[in-house]
Amino acid sequence: MAQSTPSLKVKSVTSDSLEVNSITTDSLEVKSATIDRQVLTDAANIDWDIDSGANADVTIVASRVINAPTNLQDSSTLVLKVIQGGTGNNLLTWNSIFKWAAGAPPVLSNNVGEYDLIFFYFDGTYMNGSFLRNMS
Repeated sequence: MAQSTPSLKVKSVTSDSLEVNSITTDSLEVKSATIDRQVLTDAANIDWDIDSGANADVTIVASRVINAPTNLQDSSTLVLKVIQGGTGNNLLTWNSIFKWAAGAPPVLSNNVGEYDLIFFYFDGTYMNGSFLRNMS
């Protein structure tokens, strides 16, 4: 089998980060990596632009809808931290791109300040999710 010629396509470089568009090589060793985290805006419909961070936090003060994320990359893993705000007992409704084991979306923690971690794997079609409840 012929070896590929290693290449690195850099998107941007700052004093404290390197953003890469693609890496081509026969093998790759990553010693450490940082994934951007963003804070999502609480609104009736919550948007999540993955280009701004694959990990996101949102504090919900009422029941909300999570829209389909934008700028998804096939085989991505993502984490959403949902924090109960307001008076608690807030619910989330999920866009149809989100799929859950046995078709059951997460039941969120109830009390103000409690949070849940929701993990996703994007398979190119669906955001396949699992969750950890009441991490506070």
